[in-house]
Amino acid sequence: MDPVSHVVMGRLVAGSIDRGGRAGTAAAAMIGALVPDIDLVLMPFGWDVYLRYHEVGTHSIAGAAVLGALVGALVRNFTARADGRRLALAASLAALSHVTLDVLSGARIAPAWPLVPTRVSVPLVAMGEPWLACFFVLAAAALWLVRPQRHHTARVILVLLSVVLGIRGVLYARVVSAVAADSRLDAPIARASQARWGTWRKWDVFERHQGGLRVWRVDAVSKAVVPVLDWPVTSESLLVGHSRSLSTVTNFLRVHELGFAIERPAMLDGTEVLWSDVRFCEQEFAGSPRIDCALWFGGVFDREGRPVTQVVHLPWWTHRRSPAP
Repeated sequence: MDPVSHVVMGRLVAGSIDRGGRAGTAAAAMIGALVPDIDLVLMPFGWDVYLRYHEVGTHSIAGAAVLGALVGALVRNFTARADGRRLALAASLAALSHVTLDVLSGARIAPAWPLVPTRVSVPLVAMGEPWLACFFVLAAAALWLVRPQRHHTARVILVLLSVVLGIRGVLYARVVSAVAADSRLDAPIARASQARWGTWRKWDVFERHQGGLRVWRVDAVSKAVVPVLDWPVTSESLLVGHSRSLSTVTNFLRVHELGFAIERPAMLDGTEVLWSDVRFCEQEFAGSPRIDCALWFGGVFDREGRPVTQVVHLPWWTHRRSPAP
């Protein structure tokens, strides 16, 4: 979810319990709403490293509580006559709102980490959904304009948001029902769903089956299920097997159960082995011999099958580092 939506959501949650507009509460809430993404500091070490740890640690109930306490203490040092416990509560609730929004946006989060590593996702909206961003912009304007009764305004907005998300929940339940009723989607090895960006009625359903990976587009209103991607997964070659020893690949596979690998020529007579998740990919039509993915993780091997470098291909950048020892 985008930073603006996180900040406004955190302010709404904290503002709903702050009747008097106490000193520092707004600052604690806004900082707390952003602080789970402090794990961005891992990005320079590799996008694979960042993705591996992004959905645990700071993005958990325990992490939100710890971060909230730290933010409360920080804001207390700069705010005279502030109640440190109230600031910590506001920041913690805002951090939890961040985790909640991520879960509702389709992110796979382990909320009970480190006690329970299980990841959950409730994909009611898409990441960066335009209508939801507009909702939060209007909510921010309402909070600014109605200052004397800000806590009442915050509560009303949260109720409206709950109603809207409830409607999305009903639509998503219809998607789940349509998937369960379609015999073509029977008994997959792994499955995930994601709301389509910019539409109220469509979701994508990703699955791994015995022979490969498929993506279906499901209409929540008509319950139509249409195939949009079909990629076979065959037995691993020796080189693909060797690629599993690369840290780029091990980090990737730790959090992506819908992964697959390809091999393609690299410079100097080498071979590049790359892994991606079907959720990052698209095809011109289901069953096309070509697949395009936004993210790739892997490495380059020389003619003798020795790793030369590790690579992570992003849409805007390619990160390279030496092969694991």
